[in-house]
This record gives sequence, C-alpha cells and structure tokens, in this order.
Amino acid sequence: MPIGSPKNRLIEMGRDSEATRQRILEAATDEFAEHGIAGARVDRIATAASSNKQLIYQYFGNKDGLFRAVLARELAKAIEGVDFPLDDLERYAGAYFDFAMAQPRLMRLVAWCGLEVEGAIEGVPTPESKIARVSALQRSGKVSDRFSPEFILSTISSVCTAWVPSNWYASQLDPDAARHAARYRESIVRLIGLMIHPDAEPSPTASEG
Repeated sequence: MPIGSPKNRLIEMGRDSEATRQRILEAATDEFAEHGIAGARVDRIATAASSNKQLIYQYFGNKDGLFRAVLARELAKAIEGVDFPLDDLERYAGAYFDFAMAQPRLMRLVAWCGLEVEGAIEGVPTPESKIARVSALQRSGKVSDRFSPEFILSTISSVCTAWVPSNWYASQLDPDAARHAARYRESIVRLIGLMIHPDAEPSPTASEG
C-alpha cells in the first residue's frame, strides 16, 4: 500500500489523536492530584499537554468526564500485575498497604474522588464481588462472622491507606511514615488477623457503671 494512501493517513491521524489523548490524561492526572476537580483548570491542562481546550472537551466532554477517565486509567495502570489475594485477607491487607504506599499520586486522586464525585466510575471495579467473596469465606468458616463483609473490607481499606502522604492526620502523627512502612505493615496484618480469625478471642466488653 502506498505510504501516502488515504488509509495510511488515517492510521497516522489515529496515532496522533491517541498520543494527544494520552498527553492530556497525563497532564490532567498531575493537575487533579494537586487541585482536585473544582480547583483544576482546563487551561493549565491544555498548556501542559501542548493541546487546546477544544480537544479536551471533544475527547472527554467536560472536566468531570476527564477526571473519571484519569482515575480509571491510573487505577488500571497501578493494579496491573498486583496480586490482591482475597482468599487470604491478611495477605490482601499487606498487598493493599504496599500498593497504597507506592501510589501517592493515585491516593490523592482517590481522596479527591471521595470528596467530589458521586456514583460509580466506568472502568473502576465496584465492591460487590469482594463482598461476595468475603461472605463465602465466612460461610466456609475461614473468616469470622463477628463483623459484616462490608465492615471488614472498609476497615482494611481504612487502615491500609492511613499512612499515605495525603492523609493529613497520619502525617501529623508520623511525618516520616514512609521510613516506618515495614512496621506499620506488620501491625496492620496482625490487626486484620485478630479481626477475622474465627478462634480470635473478642475483647471483653466494659461494664456500664
């Protein structure tokens, strides 16, 4: 096929379009991680991406659509090759902690998402399958049923992301948390073990009065 044929020109245009789209997403990732959705500026994203506002709106519709595309892209990149072993919730907690500590930019995006986005995000897995898996572990007797699957998963998520730089409270408790990551990881895994082991003794309830 001749190099200058219409088909080859279309292929090159498609490649240029995809390269532009990826530049926009990368620039938007930095902008959203720093400023959130409300504070982000499309003008700054366009400049950083060597693009223009019209193309951004053409590709993503609006700023909210761009943020959703950014978060889905960053999550897909981050979890590629990461083993989250839901059959072993202690290993799952350890892997989750490692993942969170290694992804500070993504954790900032997730924090902004919790503040500014409502509803599901296309391309981001919903928790139903994880809830069902923990329920199955409880029915099999491998995991205690003292707590609901939702509470277990929420607790794991909370403690495993507690020491990321975007968590203001933890940064006040330990400004050098990254250097102490191994210690925190060990404590988190032990905590989740105490929470889920069927033979773990529950703490005695303090008497009232």
